[in-house]
Amino acid sequence: MVLKSLILNNYTVFEGRCEFDLETHDKDKNVIIIGGKNGAGKTSLLEGIRLCLYGAQGVSKRQGREYRAYLQSRINRNALRISPYAKAFVELQFVYKSDEQTFRSLTRRTWSTDSAEDSLHVEMNGKELTVGGRRSVGTISQPEKG
Repeated sequence: MVLKSLILNNYTVFEGRCEFDLETHDKDKNVIIIGGKNGAGKTSLLEGIRLCLYGAQGVSKRQGREYRAYLQSRINRNALRISPYAKAFVELQFVYKSDEQTFRSLTRRTWSTDSAEDSLHVEMNGKELTVGGRRSVGTISQPEKG
């Protein structure tokens, strides 16, 4: 898997839409270094990738109340001051190469202050993933545990 871009919208310290180009544009130089001062968002950037791909499991939270509280805590504070119904999302684009094919994927996880759930949108090669003609992605809703 090769990461191409990451978009953080109202996520932690990233107010509004912040896009990161993760392509190296040089086959001989394939490493990206992320640097910054304390509190600049380095860990949030990496955490956002895990959250986007794996949801609650990626950030070591149980589905239900704990995960919802976590998502609410990740919405940018300035965005919340502007609107009590602020929306946040994390979007990751990457390429996966197998022996026979190359797949371009877009994955976006979205949540807001006025929703108890997050939603997941996945595209493969520009087409939304479906199973049996029905959308295979959408609102994530699982019963609360214990």
